[in-house]
Amino acid sequence: MTGGLFSQIDLVHVPGLIRLLQENETLSDLQRLSPEQILIRWVNYHLQNAGVDRRLTNFTTDIQDSEIYCYLLKEIAPIERYVTLDALKITSTDDVYLRWSCRECSKKSHFPAQICQKNFVIFASDDNLKRADRMLKEAEKLDCRAFITSQDVVNGVYKLNLAFVANLFNTWPALKPPEEPEQIAELEAISEETREERTYRNWINSMAVDPYVNWLYSDLQDGLIIFQLYEKIKANVVDWKRVSTKFEKFRSMMQRIQNCNYAIDIGRQLRFSLVGIQGKDIYDGNPTLTLALIWQLMRAYTLTVLANCTKGISADGSDGAPVLAADKDIIDWANNKLRNGGKTSQFSNFQDSRLSDGKILLDLIDCIKPGSFDYGLITDGKSADDKLTNAKYAITTARKIGAKVYALPEDIVEVKPKMVMTVFACLMARDFSASVSNPVSSTLRDSQESHDSTWHSTNGSSICKSGQPPAPPQRTAYRIPDQLLRLKQGRSEESVEKSETEKDDSLSLSINEKSTTVSSADDDHHSSSNYLLMLQRT
Repeated sequence: MTGGLFSQIDLVHVPGLIRLLQENETLSDLQRLSPEQILIRWVNYHLQNAGVDRRLTNFTTDIQDSEIYCYLLKEIAPIERYVTLDALKITSTDDVYLRWSCRECSKKSHFPAQICQKNFVIFASDDNLKRADRMLKEAEKLDCRAFITSQDVVNGVYKLNLAFVANLFNTWPALKPPEEPEQIAELEAISEETREERTYRNWINSMAVDPYVNWLYSDLQDGLIIFQLYEKIKANVVDWKRVSTKFEKFRSMMQRIQNCNYAIDIGRQLRFSLVGIQGKDIYDGNPTLTLALIWQLMRAYTLTVLANCTKGISADGSDGAPVLAADKDIIDWANNKLRNGGKTSQFSNFQDSRLSDGKILLDLIDCIKPGSFDYGLITDGKSADDKLTNAKYAITTARKIGAKVYALPEDIVEVKPKMVMTVFACLMARDFSASVSNPVSSTLRDSQESHDSTWHSTNGSSICKSGQPPAPPQRTAYRIPDQLLRLKQGRSEESVEKSETEKDDSLSLSINEKSTTVSSADDDHHSSSNYLLMLQRT
């Protein structure tokens, strides 16, 4: 959901984001920020313009009382939309008591709907719901009430509140474009992220690197992300004593370049083709040379995973020499797999135009795991749209069966040989990994995948060591803290014990059930909260 909402939160689509730059920051610093960080800056920018002291730091607890939303809507709305701050007029003395009830807690104060760690009570105020509902009516004046309900606001549901703010930004950014010639020239030099860049960035982030990569070129310029990727390809290949992980103020540039030079040296040790590429090119963010290095990192990782999966197995699936990490071996495996599976489709190389409609990929997936998709949903693949539909279906199904595919459907339709190769390599790794790790028949394995949650292979498919379906996992119950049960007014010790026994079933939460059943939850909650308030007042 948030992917589409985030796609235009950048300087290319919204040049006015330049106004969010802080002191001594450059456009590169802004490009490093995640969409969430940009949205937080955007909200605080408008809060400052509105003369409000409060600031947003998250999309959970900070927005539960709707105050920030009210000021934001008022600030970004055109005058003719008649957005007001009427929602802020909804107040109650209950809020005051809730704040005072937690004076001894580690937190200074609690807004309604937050959790008090001292008393184990979830505070919820009807006034917060009323205020949130009124705030959303103001948002409706801007045609931006989508994604969220008043209950989602009060509960601080992260993803829905993030989507709500992203929708506000995309519809009413209220950021004036830059007027200074220097800033305009800087913005004109910035280009939109290409599909290739996005693919590589998504792959890098899927490797669980730290920190998260938001902008490919600026985030790689110190070499630290590249070193982490090398370690994924070959353990202990990086001599961390030669790496600068902390940068001194006056030697920062030199230390980063030295890191990049060392990264290039490691690439050459791994027989990467890096002719004409120097560390300074990576530091400068040279697009062509940086992408060349990343592609070879991606290819090496994919083939390394493939080599590990096929160790001791020949290309036709029999015991023998390890499969070599070469394009020809992958092509031979795919064609043999198709032929043995009774398919008539074949291809000669990763530039073969017959791959563009996605049918060969789907046939191969069916050979790896029969019945994993519906052939009735495949189009004839004659038009560009039909080809794209098939390619999307193939990529989705490949991921569904456990193949870690990084390519995009457009890469299949356009027959991009580099990315097409990675798709087939990932499918080959998936096929051999399942064959090696689980000698059980495919029928039994498929039935276990929906049943066993205790054994897993590296590709995500289920494994049963004994060859027999394991027993269903035992359910574990979680109880609501006893402190909450003892807040009932007028209860004696005996009645409390009896109440706890009676509520064991009604207040237990099972981790294996999709829904939680809490009997008499509303009555107990309100009476417990009211009793706590009475104790604090006295």
